[in-house]
Amino acid sequence: MEGKPLQEVETILNKASTPASFSASLDGKISNPFSTSLKTHVTTQAKARDRLAQIYEKIAREASSLGNTKRGNIYSDFAQRVKDGQFTEENIYSKLFDEIYNGLRKADYAPTSRFNPNIADLTGKETSLIQVKDEGGWHYRLPKNRTNIGWSTSDKCIDRISVNAETDEKLITSLDDLFTSGKIKGYYKTPDQSASWLDRHDPITIYLHEGATPSVLKEIERITAPHIRSRENVLVGKTFAPGLALEKSPQISEISSLLDEARLLNPQLEKVLKQNFTSNGELKASAGQMTSVQALLKYLEIRKINPTT
Repeated sequence: MEGKPLQEVETILNKASTPASFSASLDGKISNPFSTSLKTHVTTQAKARDRLAQIYEKIAREASSLGNTKRGNIYSDFAQRVKDGQFTEENIYSKLFDEIYNGLRKADYAPTSRFNPNIADLTGKETSLIQVKDEGGWHYRLPKNRTNIGWSTSDKCIDRISVNAETDEKLITSLDDLFTSGKIKGYYKTPDQSASWLDRHDPITIYLHEGATPSVLKEIERITAPHIRSRENVLVGKTFAPGLALEKSPQISEISSLLDEARLLNPQLEKVLKQNFTSNGELKASAGQMTSVQALLKYLEIRKINPTT
């Protein structure tokens, strides 16, 4: 791998603890803080590789200490690849973004007696009232009568609810009944692989096509309560009941604003994020992805953001 990308990323990581160094660069005349003069801060390409490898090794240790050995092994492998010079600048930014996102969403739950190894077979089946859309590793379960009950797939999602749930057939049936009844306008998704229920804190995401009123939240709490897997506060968004968290669906203007800030740092970072946020030619992002970008920008000291908001 050529030295320049590594040097540039090494510089930004070295400077992360001194945000003032960036304000001097972002004076309206220089839009990109990476310049040839900053190369003097890096002595050798080997040093840059070693420092980056240390970051990934730290990530691996933290993941392993939390019991997520799978993720720990992945980042140990990343560290070795950095040492071997196998990562491009795009790779590095992509992995940093993934690391932050995985820290928010990913989990490593052990299967319990309530785990149904065939749950994906159920969620992948249509019924007389439910249509299944298999996309991006998820089974989207949508009511076939959605037009009759007041909404369609062209409508924009307003609110999202993350659910930390067990793999229970009764829960799937209850959610199907809820959304086909027209009582609440929306749909939900589950992983398309049964084992993936163990890999996320939020194996179920509910999408609402109207604002989440207290009565809507109460009804969802009632239906999901017997099936909640963990009562710990591990979900992104505002927790309103054990194992349930509410998030606003990101607007295109908000996504574009974050991409603009990423471009001020480095066009390669913007490119990586834009690839993650583009689907069928449109900008789309989950609330978790938005939170991850905010945390990444904070980490790189482009602006001060509280990633929990």
